[in-house]
Amino acid sequence: EPDGRLRITDFGLALALRGGARFGGATSRSGTPQFAAPEQLLGERVDQRADLYSLSAVAYFVLLGKAPFSGKTPEQILAKQTTDDVPSLAAERRDVPRDLEDILRRAIRSDPNERFHSAGAFHAAVKSVFGGFLRRLVALFRPES
Repeated sequence: EPDGRLRITDFGLALALRGGARFGGATSRSGTPQFAAPEQLLGERVDQRADLYSLSAVAYFVLLGKAPFSGKTPEQILAKQTTDDVPSLAAERRDVPRDLEDILRRAIRSDPNERFHSAGAFHAAVKSVFGGFLRRLVALFRPES
């Protein structure tokens, strides 16, 4: 945005435009698999914790230039989400504080019960640790114009 704010959206619109997605409410499988929570890929009931998972997966992408878990199919991505460790941000981005990595790793856990219970709790964790720091972080990924 002109005021310096970043807006990120992914509502599975590309699939809908191709006729491949229906918006089915709380169990919808729309969206990008690399950024979808495991329960969403399984077609199970999702809630705000799945949104926080997706937000954190996008944050990993912005900071590392790659999704935290990748694969050629949603099934491969799901297998990695549930068996692999979340990649370390610190290994590639020494400018990212450990506290931020801890917050993102918690939000991207495969078990929804181990994630933040609400967006408010996630926001409070980020705000209490970083304040204005996030405005100074440099994104690795730059979208094409």
